[in-house]
Amino acid sequence: MPVSPVNATPIGIQKYDVLASTRKNYVRHVGLALQAKYITDGESVLVGDMAPPMRAGADGELFAPHIIGHSVLTYPAVDVDEYRRIEEFLDEAKGKFETHRAPAEFPLELKWFQYVVHPHYGEGDKDHPGGRYSCAGFVFEAYRSADVTLFNVDSLPSISYAEILKAYPEFGRAAGDLREWVGLAGEGPWRVMMPGYLMASLNRSGDEIRRTPYTPNPGDMAFPPSPSSAASASP
Repeated sequence: MPVSPVNATPIGIQKYDVLASTRKNYVRHVGLALQAKYITDGESVLVGDMAPPMRAGADGELFAPHIIGHSVLTYPAVDVDEYRRIEEFLDEAKGKFETHRAPAEFPLELKWFQYVVHPHYGEGDKDHPGGRYSCAGFVFEAYRSADVTLFNVDSLPSISYAEILKAYPEFGRAAGDLREWVGLAGEGPWRVMMPGYLMASLNRSGDEIRRTPYTPNPGDMAFPPSPSSAASASP
């Protein structure tokens, strides 16, 4: 089912749908719905995401999405319970994270110990063990735990720091050591998993999503994708 905008008409959300917020059409954040409900524009849903910090399990926090990528998970299934696998992923990930909360706005005085931009998933350090995710990486790995691979990581396009700033202009105020900590060392470009790529990958039929991993394009950082995006599914 294609991605749906949230507007004045009530729209149904299922558990583990992908919820996204946008700014000037750029997809800036994604998370997993932790409840099923109907909402209209401005209404909130319980979400599991990497904000940071990570918010998962029954105590996720409220999030008002702008667009919804509808889940292709099967439940119940004869041979595999995909919902259960994602639930186990969320519980395991949460168990690895510390409860450290960094300031919510740039410039940051402290590192985001749970957060990484490139690659989409990484390990912490000796003082802060456990995995680190981007918001997109967190959702991507949750779906991959249920054997739904939305796209091949090797197919991610290389994007420049200037392109990243189009979606996250506030990141321009980040200090150099923070940029290096989250994986943006040097001048780039980097194969960053942008949250818009997940929404583009979900904007297809369920059969196609399961059959063919998507091939993202830099234009998919926006939703709807920018005219420069010639993205299509891999053959």
